[in-house]
Amino acid sequence: MDRLTSERFKLIMRTARERLKLNPKDADALFAMAAAQATMEEVPDALQTLERLADLDPNYPGLWIFKTKLHAQLGETEKARQSRVRAQQSEPTSARKPRLPFPCPICEVLVPADATTCANCGVKFNPHRSMEDELDDLSHVAIQEMVQEELSGATKPDESTPKGPGKPASKSAAKKGLTNGLALGSRAGSMTGKTNGLRGRTNGLRGRTNGLTNGSGRTNGLTNGVGRTNGLTNGLGAGSQSVAFHASHRRGTARATGWKLYLIPLVCVAFLLIPLFLLPEDQGPAYPIRIDGVFDDWASISKVDTTVGPVSNPNVDVIRFGIVDNLGPFAFYVQVRGTALQGGGPSPGTMDSVWIFVDTDATDTTGYRIDGLGADRMIEISGYGGAVLSRVLWEFDSNRDVRDWNGWIKGTGTPAAASGSQIEAEAAWAVQGSGQNPVIASVRTESWDRQTDTGDVPISSTGGSLLVAGEPQVPDVISGASVPLLRLNLTAYRQSVSIDSLRVQIIGTAPVGSVSSLRLLGGTGNPISLVTPSSRDIIFSFPGQAIPAGTSAVLTVVGDFATGNGETFGIRLSPSQPLGVAGAVLAVRDLPGARTLGYIGGAPPTPRIDGGFDEWTAAYADPTNDVSPASNPDIDLARYGSQRDNSTLYIYADVTGKTLTGTPVPQPPQAAPPPGTQPPADTDRDAVPDSVDPMPYDFNNDGVPDAQTSGDYDGDGFIDYGFPGGTDYWLNTTIPATFPPPFPGRAVSRYIGPTSRPPLFGEDVLRLFLDIDNSTWSGYAIGGIGADRLVEVRGKGGQITQSAYLAFSGSFPGQWSWSPISPVTAALGYHAVETSVPVNATSVYVEASDFWGSIDSTAAAGSFAPSFKSFQVSPANRPLAVPWAQVGPEPAATLIDPGSNSATTVYNHQRKAVRAGDVAGDTACDATNSDGCWYTVFSDHLLEESATTAPRGPNVQNGAATLAAGDSTVNVTITSVITARSFLLSSARFNNAQPGQSQISGTLLDSTTVRFQRVVSTGAPAITIEWYLAEFLSGVSVQRGSETNPGTTVNVPLSAVDVTRSFPIVSYRSQGSTYDGNDFIKSKITSSTNLELSLQVSAGDPLSVVEWQVVSYTSAKIQTGDIAFATTDGSRTATLTAVNTAKAWLMFSYNSADGTAASIGQKMVRGVVTNGNTLTFDRALTGQAMTLTWYLVEFTDDTRVQSGSAAFSSGTTQVDAPIT
Repeated sequence: MDRLTSERFKLIMRTARERLKLNPKDADALFAMAAAQATMEEVPDALQTLERLADLDPNYPGLWIFKTKLHAQLGETEKARQSRVRAQQSEPTSARKPRLPFPCPICEVLVPADATTCANCGVKFNPHRSMEDELDDLSHVAIQEMVQEELSGATKPDESTPKGPGKPASKSAAKKGLTNGLALGSRAGSMTGKTNGLRGRTNGLRGRTNGLTNGSGRTNGLTNGVGRTNGLTNGLGAGSQSVAFHASHRRGTARATGWKLYLIPLVCVAFLLIPLFLLPEDQGPAYPIRIDGVFDDWASISKVDTTVGPVSNPNVDVIRFGIVDNLGPFAFYVQVRGTALQGGGPSPGTMDSVWIFVDTDATDTTGYRIDGLGADRMIEISGYGGAVLSRVLWEFDSNRDVRDWNGWIKGTGTPAAASGSQIEAEAAWAVQGSGQNPVIASVRTESWDRQTDTGDVPISSTGGSLLVAGEPQVPDVISGASVPLLRLNLTAYRQSVSIDSLRVQIIGTAPVGSVSSLRLLGGTGNPISLVTPSSRDIIFSFPGQAIPAGTSAVLTVVGDFATGNGETFGIRLSPSQPLGVAGAVLAVRDLPGARTLGYIGGAPPTPRIDGGFDEWTAAYADPTNDVSPASNPDIDLARYGSQRDNSTLYIYADVTGKTLTGTPVPQPPQAAPPPGTQPPADTDRDAVPDSVDPMPYDFNNDGVPDAQTSGDYDGDGFIDYGFPGGTDYWLNTTIPATFPPPFPGRAVSRYIGPTSRPPLFGEDVLRLFLDIDNSTWSGYAIGGIGADRLVEVRGKGGQITQSAYLAFSGSFPGQWSWSPISPVTAALGYHAVETSVPVNATSVYVEASDFWGSIDSTAAAGSFAPSFKSFQVSPANRPLAVPWAQVGPEPAATLIDPGSNSATTVYNHQRKAVRAGDVAGDTACDATNSDGCWYTVFSDHLLEESATTAPRGPNVQNGAATLAAGDSTVNVTITSVITARSFLLSSARFNNAQPGQSQISGTLLDSTTVRFQRVVSTGAPAITIEWYLAEFLSGVSVQRGSETNPGTTVNVPLSAVDVTRSFPIVSYRSQGSTYDGNDFIKSKITSSTNLELSLQVSAGDPLSVVEWQVVSYTSAKIQTGDIAFATTDGSRTATLTAVNTAKAWLMFSYNSADGTAASIGQKMVRGVVTNGNTLTFDRALTGQAMTLTWYLVEFTDDTRVQSGSAAFSSGTTQVDAPIT
């Protein structure tokens, strides 16, 4: 079989398979597939397909005769005999009548029944010709007729055409057509309908109707074809017109004498399919892009030409990137400067890798956070020697933190190919159904020796890309009018991009009112928009401006300022959709400026954590370019220092690159696998390889592709794990009987639930070691000092992900053991970080490290200092274990009692060093003085609990704490408690209108300390805080943490809780001079593993902190709901399932729009349990919108609740409420 013929039948098979994806019971598609398989000498496969057809429709015309022929070809005599018997039983009576003369299909002159050649026109009726020859002849007939009809014009359906010469009149009664216009009835009888595919009245060559019909027959469409047809029908109809293969409109019936009966339906199906795609030449594959390593089909696809990067290895230097909707799946293209997937290193070699990150829902709030995307899918391609050795399509687990690389789950094979400098791949699951947002993708590469590169911008499947590079212009001292703040350079890629708005945020410690106006200047320096700020979120609107592809535009933000008191001020792009664009992809890049924040009026005389950094002009210099073993400017320490102000120590460090950049793809290069060890691709995970799977993208093979199931791949009614709200950990199905052997009937189960892999964030880590007693013999021995305290700051993407202040708790100076004290407040610039702790220190030593283990450190304090680094003991890729919230799940070794020494095993053993001593007066045991020392291990023995263990307790401590005027923090000492079983409630009274001075947050800092804090201490009044701490011995568990600088919505990962028995408690401190939309925070448990914290207006400064607790109470039933207050609503109610009000406790939180700054009555809400079925929430004044989330906790143990309302008359400051 020549190449063209082979491609023709492959095309028929692809068409049939596409149809079977839509309808696995499509009999016509199965027969067409079997015909093509048999013609291509894939006889066993053809028989398997016919078996599927027999299960669906055992009376399908021609089925058993075709099976008889194929069994005979394989020498299966008995099966051939059985099929022939079935054929005789199912053959219509009319087909078994004596064979009569029949009209020639070409000229319609009658020929004898046993003739092999027409004496009139010479056409041959050789019954032994190959199927492909017969099909080819028939296709030529069809093509000739199409040309003739194109020249002569189409005939209307009701027009008649003169009979050809010599054509006999119809004598017998009309018969019903059997299938596809080819009748098996009497040759002399007239048949109904026009022939399939030969004339313009039916779907075939002219395609005027949907489906190929026999007369007025009923349609059963087969394929959505490329070309002039849309389907195939098996019609039943009656009429007086005869049917035959001829160019006239009245056709004689095609009789079976010229072709063996088994070929009739086969020839018809293939005959109908071939002209659909071959008019007159092969129209190409079903998909525009074939993943075959031949890249000619990409020539017309728009791609982004990227800049040649700093990477020295050309084999991973990305120079071109493309994406295209491949008529269903999405295809991706990557080109490098050298040889793609070359790899290197000693035998067996290490692979180069390419990652394509795919955002399927066009939002960065879901999926893995990278390149400004929320990547829901990832294609990972690795290879060696220029060949693809691994290609995997991953899904991201929505239950993991968006920065957790180990959130990639459900890996499955996907098509990919490489040749020379180019790579192509396909993602069949890229779209979650029709009508979705355009797919957005970015690319990253990594060489065998860990050199990396990325494309310049993410790209979209439909529109252009816009790169927005922001460069701070703010001066050191801000004063006067038209102060430059931020310069933006906007560059369009692939297509023209139109913009009509810009969204920025005010950052720093200065209040919003510090700037009287902000203006946006165009490229010529003329204002195009002006805003008088009322909140930290600023939107500039302006007439639409088009940026042609390959060109740039410049925008500048300037502001007008009065005098200030040294507060810091700056402008940054909003983290959420900073530019108003239509159909384009935004990529934001921060450029280093002289500073990010400036001081309004002048720098303050004393150090502050404000992001201005002017107090560090005298910081110590550290040698640069000394990171080892691999260079990394983002951890290359350049300067460091510390200052004391009263009892507070301020600490500073900066790097030559961008601080806390992290590693976006924290995966080491992989060794090349042995040849032939890669399993066959199984995209849908049903254990049937794609190469033989009739439905390779459908796990349960029900005809609905997995991408269109809304997250329920196995159709069991439960959302699969990894999708939002998914709880189904297993995919289960049984392979259909119609699948090829040996797969039918197999039961398949695939685990897709959570993995035990620890979180992997790729963070950069900064460690600041502090010596507080000026003794090298106490504390952790590092850098020539004895470090009694440690400040650790972790981050990725230029943001802090975790911070901790820790105390050394080791038994000897070389033991890495630290007890957590609290998180720290820190401020970041492009290069720098500053923080503070409430302690004095005599020496500071600094280290920085990245995911790969490269390290830099400041100079050691003495020449005798050991050369080892702390990251050699506890590397940066090891999670930080602290009792407050951190990114991702907690590690297994957790600390039950933060007041004790740190846990050394998962069983929480505590090791103590004890001096037995052999000489009186010996000092404490340490690394150089261990004579007479011995060690003992203590264990905490806790009551064994289950999920239903009843609460025991509570033990309640309470008191009043005074936050003194001018102070920002007060610590309260308490009797030691189990922090994981204790929750804190507090309230405060004050006479102050500035939230920065009067908003108080509270947290259980450790087992013996409660801490209350506010942001602004200068000028702040004294505030009295009433607090209650409830501790339970069992039945209650508490998770807690801090979130710094909350945006409008922050999702905090939780260890799994029972949402029907859990509720949140939050307190909040923020920066600001008026109570507005960024001063009221709402908390909501949105899933068993997620706490949502939300503001209506982003806080926009580094000092806003939420202290949160999630309480799980086993003996409780909890109802929850949301209420939206419109601007005119003074009161709203919520309906409950009936509760016992004597055992019901109401908790709620809400967020608010800005409203009127001076009207606190708009923003203060009261909640009441009105009765057993109703909650009422009301406020004194209206005027702005609010959203409230409530939790009603109904205790099922012996806990009782008393409640009531107390009225304050004018001038009253205290009311006492009697209780029983």
